[in-house]
Amino acid sequence: MNKLVNSRGTIDFGVMEDPVEQINYLDYDLRTPMGRSRSILARKMLFKQFSFAGIDTPDVCVGMAVVDLKYAANAFFYVYDKAGREMVETKQTSLPFFVHIPTEPETGRAVFESRRLAIRISPERIFAETADARIDARLCGEKVAPLRICTRTGFRGWTFTRKAASVPVSGTLCVKGRNHVLAPESALAVTDWTAGYLRRHTFWNWAAAAALLPDGRRFGMNLSCGVNETEATENVLWVDGLQTKVDHVRFRYDQRNVDRPWQVVSADGKVDLTFSSVAARSEHLNVLAVASRFTQFIGTFSGHVTDDRQGRIELSGCPGWTEEHYAKW
Repeated sequence: MNKLVNSRGTIDFGVMEDPVEQINYLDYDLRTPMGRSRSILARKMLFKQFSFAGIDTPDVCVGMAVVDLKYAANAFFYVYDKAGREMVETKQTSLPFFVHIPTEPETGRAVFESRRLAIRISPERIFAETADARIDARLCGEKVAPLRICTRTGFRGWTFTRKAASVPVSGTLCVKGRNHVLAPESALAVTDWTAGYLRRHTFWNWAAAAALLPDGRRFGMNLSCGVNETEATENVLWVDGLQTKVDHVRFRYDQRNVDRPWQVVSADGKVDLTFSSVAARSEHLNVLAVASRFTQFIGTFSGHVTDDRQGRIELSGCPGWTEEHYAKW
């Protein structure tokens, strides 16, 4: 089994070509900034995990996530109707008993179960159900080469993520009695499995897309700043499932008016995009030692990207997501 932490209690950081079958985080030699070894209980409680899946079709945009903070759990599931401009959403913050995210990113299934909300996310299948909406879909993950990366976070921590975009989807979606057929020719997904010892005060910007280009090619994108940027980045473009790595990315936007257009530009010139939002979901929490300021936007990208194999690609009205997130955990 290919484990993340080696026999010395350390990690070989960077982009990982081979599957990482187990995140054996308790084997990591976690220490305080002053060098004292952390207890097993501290290693368990400081470890964070979350899993996100988003699907875009010509008619709807779907998003769902499961978050395990060890002392609390959070989950959400939404469906945005593009024509009607209507958002149907259910979210819940609860005790950790409702959530389970295994430490196998290649095969594990992240689960949140309550009376109001049920979510299950794995690399092969996603399922979510509330009183108003239900989705059951299979992911053709073999058609996309996933990104796997682990980088240092802060002085002693680290963050591992496994991401993929433009994954074909097949299944069914029902929203308030209206049925949608999800076909791999028009429904594409992004997936994100992340875990690690993140900073106590964490912030990131994120941009992603999963769309069909006018000529029928599948286009995917994952761009981020604020977390995985030490020694390597998690910035990737996908065209028909093949990766193009991207250098550091700058997100330029008005933090006082975040719903205005964003500029997303990479240092190597491979990305030069403008994002315009059409909808958003937000969640603000500030209770004692825990805080979260989260806004995820649904909208479109315009501009151009450059693929290593197929050259410059013009984008106009390309559907996708951006995100601003601050967490104190």
